[in-house]
Amino acid sequence: MSSERETKEKEVMDSLRVISQYIQRYSKSLEKEFTLSASQLMAMWTIKESEKLRISDIAKALSIHLSTASNMLDKIENKKLIKRVREGKDMRAVYIRLTKKGENLLSKAPHPSQGNLAKALRATGDKQINSLNRNLGKLICSLEQS
Repeated sequence: MSSERETKEKEVMDSLRVISQYIQRYSKSLEKEFTLSASQLMAMWTIKESEKLRISDIAKALSIHLSTASNMLDKIENKKLIKRVREGKDMRAVYIRLTKKGENLLSKAPHPSQGNLAKALRATGDKQINSLNRNLGKLICSLEQS
């Protein structure tokens, strides 16, 4: 492997580390202000923006495992921000709804599209964002295969 290639790989790793640190700092600031992580807030926004969601829908929307979603929702439910309801003909189906307390919290919380990372992505040109999306997708596929 060439020295130039190793340098480029290191630069990519450093860039990903900076992005990861930014996301962690942002999540900590949200947690301090709202007593919820960025992921928990994202789950609540997902619930707010949909009519009927089951735990599996939330897991899919957040790209997390079903058990991770269930555990996360348990924590949010313990804070009385969401509730699980059974409705319709199939009483086995459990849907997630915001409580009034949850709706009030979201009225004060930033939407995921309001963070600096989202703003930076919006400021990126179409060609660059398409390239970034394509290449990150390839990287994720490669990681999933290993």
